[in-house]
Amino acid sequence: MSSGRKPDADEIEEKLAELRSAFSDHRSWWPRFVYHSADLPNAASILNRGEILSRQRAGQCGVLEKDSAAPEIIGALTEEQKDWVRLYFRPRAPTQYANEGIRPKQAYEYGAHMAVPVFFLFSAPSVLTQEGCCFTKGRLRPGGTLGQTADYFCSIDFRKVYHDSYLPAENKEAWKDARHAEVLVRESLGLDHLLRIVCRSAPERDTLLHLLDEPTRAKWADKIIVEGGRRIFYKRGVFIEKASLTPQFSTFTFFLGDWDKRGPFDAKARWRDGSWTSRWEKEWSFTSDTLRFKLRDPHPRYVIELWFDDYLIYANRFVQTTEPEIF
Repeated sequence: MSSGRKPDADEIEEKLAELRSAFSDHRSWWPRFVYHSADLPNAASILNRGEILSRQRAGQCGVLEKDSAAPEIIGALTEEQKDWVRLYFRPRAPTQYANEGIRPKQAYEYGAHMAVPVFFLFSAPSVLTQEGCCFTKGRLRPGGTLGQTADYFCSIDFRKVYHDSYLPAENKEAWKDARHAEVLVRESLGLDHLLRIVCRSAPERDTLLHLLDEPTRAKWADKIIVEGGRRIFYKRGVFIEKASLTPQFSTFTFFLGDWDKRGPFDAKARWRDGSWTSRWEKEWSFTSDTLRFKLRDPHPRYVIELWFDDYLIYANRFVQTTEPEIF
């Protein structure tokens, strides 16, 4: 992305300030950021690499760990359109509603899902005012229009873009499409203007940190946070809300969501420490919100990984701490 500033950048910043004051609820902070979501392995790869690549570039470089995009929608794009890094003006876009959360294959709504979503929140003024950054008024599609000037930006109907309640019966699809309005950056987007990385729960934050290399973890740990309410995520499907690791037990409490998303899953767990490994595999459907494993022998340290339908949903290292002696 070009580091130059658009000649009409001040007008874009003025519009953003106007948008921030236009709402008195949770949407008042939405215009501060532009948003990119990635499934957990892709999110770790982005942070370790230090940039977000377009779909085209990620494929060429072999760094697209998980593909969460709907095949039919992606298949309709031109090769040139696949060379954009795509962000939204808002979280909670309609596509996210359809694909967020772990769900069994029969509950995929568009042929794919984002099992463990992570949100990247970039400074909106910094990204939108950079030369080459473009905007759309709805979902990126063949034949769709886009622009990069302040005039085009100000012509976007943000009343529809930021709409966050039931869709009006009249022109429903137009309102829905407006929620998909996009921010486009050619080929790659560095992380200089990344302000927050948001996870749904503490265990998912722990997993993301576990997947980062040590320098990257030290750099970003303070900016990786857990969402406090339903303002970024829809919290659909299944996800881990709490994890408890001890020498003898690994216990997980799940948010279960809709009944049709509770299984069955091809569930796998693996524990390892040096030469010791232990495995568990089972077709699993939730009848309660807790999944608890008892290790045959206590282990003061281990790495655990939990997979549902070949999606990594949790990974962390447990090390038993000992209380210091008191003299």
